[in-house]
Amino acid sequence: MDDTIEPVNLDRFRAAMAKREPIALFDYWLEKCGPQSALSRNRFEPMDIPKLLPYLFLLDYEASTDTLRYRLIGTFIGSILKGEIIGKTLEEGRKGPVVAHLNALFGTCARDSVPCVGFSQLEGESSSVFGYRRLALPMKSKDDGPVDMVVGCWTSERLERGTYASATASPTASGNETLHFIYRLAR
Repeated sequence: MDDTIEPVNLDRFRAAMAKREPIALFDYWLEKCGPQSALSRNRFEPMDIPKLLPYLFLLDYEASTDTLRYRLIGTFIGSILKGEIIGKTLEEGRKGPVVAHLNALFGTCARDSVPCVGFSQLEGESSSVFGYRRLALPMKSKDDGPVDMVVGCWTSERLERGTYASATASPTASGNETLHFIYRLAR
């Protein structure tokens, strides 16, 4: 486990999600499988949560190579990324410091079969500053199989320049993408 990924209790984990979309997905996940396991794909019904679909993503995880590949993304995510990433690995679909953040976040979720939430901030050339929250939940394609997917939610929020969405934020990445935290749900 990466030392920068802090195990937190359920209350702190829920608070880190901060927005209604990831909280709603997390509650749905808990209802379907509970906090001690991974959700089986046959128990996940996207039409149960139609308002969340624009914010959802699904990644395939190949344990033998520790590779994550985009299977699908919602329309909100597609509008931000402005490129075709379906079928691509994280490294092929994204560039810059965010790749290490996403690998740590999604990889920890898949390898350890544990919910994770992360927050990063992107400062644009203009006065635009955006915070990105990503919830990652372990999923498996077969009831008795290993975790081989990550389902999650990605939201954004406009921030004031020089402010951070978390009082406990500690920027650690170079470039214009600043990682503030990755939390894993403590068991």
